[in-house]
Amino acid sequence: MRWQTTVHSLKLAIMLSYGKFMTEFLPPAEGEPNDSTYDNMFDAVPEDGKEQDMHPLFVDAVNHAGILGNFFLAVTDALPNRTYPKRRKTDVGMYRKGTVPPTGGRTDWAAIELTVVFKVHYDQYNSTDDESDADHHSSSVDCEDDLGQIPSYAGSVFSRQHVTHHFVVIILGDCARLERFDHAGLVFSSKFNYKQEPAKLGQFLWRLAHASPETRGRDPTAVYVSPTSPEGLEMLAWETKTLPADDYTRQLFVKTLDRGWAWWKLKVRDGDGYKEFLVAKPTFIAPGVVGRATRGYVAYDKSNKDRPFVYVKDCWRVVHERSELEGDILAVLNQHEVSNVPTVLCHGDVEGQRTVSQDVWASLHPTKECRMKAHQHYRLVVNEVGLPLKKFPNGRELVSVLVDCLEAHEEAYTKANIMHRDISVGNILLIPCGEHPVDKQPLYKGMLADWESSKRTGYNELEARHPDRNGTWQFLSVNALRHPKAQIEIADELESFFHVLLYCAIRFLPHTCDDVSRFMYDFFDRGETVGRSRYTCSILKWKRSPLPLPRRRRTQV
Repeated sequence: MRWQTTVHSLKLAIMLSYGKFMTEFLPPAEGEPNDSTYDNMFDAVPEDGKEQDMHPLFVDAVNHAGILGNFFLAVTDALPNRTYPKRRKTDVGMYRKGTVPPTGGRTDWAAIELTVVFKVHYDQYNSTDDESDADHHSSSVDCEDDLGQIPSYAGSVFSRQHVTHHFVVIILGDCARLERFDHAGLVFSSKFNYKQEPAKLGQFLWRLAHASPETRGRDPTAVYVSPTSPEGLEMLAWETKTLPADDYTRQLFVKTLDRGWAWWKLKVRDGDGYKEFLVAKPTFIAPGVVGRATRGYVAYDKSNKDRPFVYVKDCWRVVHERSELEGDILAVLNQHEVSNVPTVLCHGDVEGQRTVSQDVWASLHPTKECRMKAHQHYRLVVNEVGLPLKKFPNGRELVSVLVDCLEAHEEAYTKANIMHRDISVGNILLIPCGEHPVDKQPLYKGMLADWESSKRTGYNELEARHPDRNGTWQFLSVNALRHPKAQIEIADELESFFHVLLYCAIRFLPHTCDDVSRFMYDFFDRGETVGRSRYTCSILKWKRSPLPLPRRRRTQV
């Protein structure tokens, strides 16, 4: 599973004792009941047997105790979310009273406030509360499977809601463990016996239910928009408006008006103030929990009647003292009149929304380099709404679009001293610009987008901002893959353009390749292990590279 790599193998998880976990994330609150309130609370919940038999008994015990205030628990183990493509469901969830309760035991990832998961047979978990074992992570096979499954629940919440973090409770037979996910990693508590010490779990549930929305993880700059509200109806009105047939931005926006997804009003910093944008279903969602978690939206800017549709990028950028905001980079490119790049409208960090898992790790290892990366919530709005490169109609337009992006890359380097450093299929967009006068096929301009990994060429002599590879694995040059600490140079970027061309030609155009899936995997996805830990490109990509391998170069920025 992907998460066995990102959390377990890379050790992006840290354990705290129960007491320290609560102090860090849910400290004592005014009006909190005393411990005797929770006596015998979970006696009716069995310790073993079928997990599904435990779910309703656990839910009844918590709901009848009256400790959740404006929330309630619901059994959601029967059906996945109707519109979730991976058909994922969880055992029990906490929801706000007044919302439409999950029907038929169906998980609603757009509304869930707390995920509760039951795992009966987990004797391999370390049961200590000793804080000296705070950097604990289990190496058992069962625990690796668990680390693969449970973060996927947090990933489902992050993809459907606008939250900074998400809490999970794992019931392990007669024990429990608390978890908190953010985009830097996982902090989890030591295991405790919730049957013998019901106050520990009861205290967590009470504090979470009575905490502020921000403490529970809610993003106050994202406000839910009901399709029946005035703003929701204003969005829906675009479905019936009569506009030119070539108004593709309106068509793209209408396609996002999916009632199976939550709609939002997002605030984005604009100088000293803010602008608001209405969005529905994302056009792009990056998978996983740890990392940038980028989402893209075709957004409605109701303050701009002449150009109402723009593109909003919502992500968690890696924090580094030399990292520049993507919007600032685009502003420089726009100032230098670099062609075929997005036009920045507004952008900025979301105030007060920074991951904390890395700070917890660092506090426990003050003399070690933190292996978790700090991430800051960031939003960017650009004027252009592009189509994915895979929508190109023929080989002529594919080559033409890549030439446009090569021009953008060259101008950015020569006019603004900026190198992109992440040439990939996902970062090249199509902008419709009419049709061919003869065959009436659509014509497109290419736009080179996603400049968040770019750098100014004057930084070449400085040490690396991040100790891992920059760019997208499938399209990195052979040299960049074989020498991950080498600087990305123009030759590497040009080779990446070739890999984009090859990828699209084999996938979408007529060719003579006998085994497409095998070639695509061996050339673009496969890697080879070098020594004990280093991972490099496949032999096929190395030996068939169109460019000669340059000498090993100095350290990457």
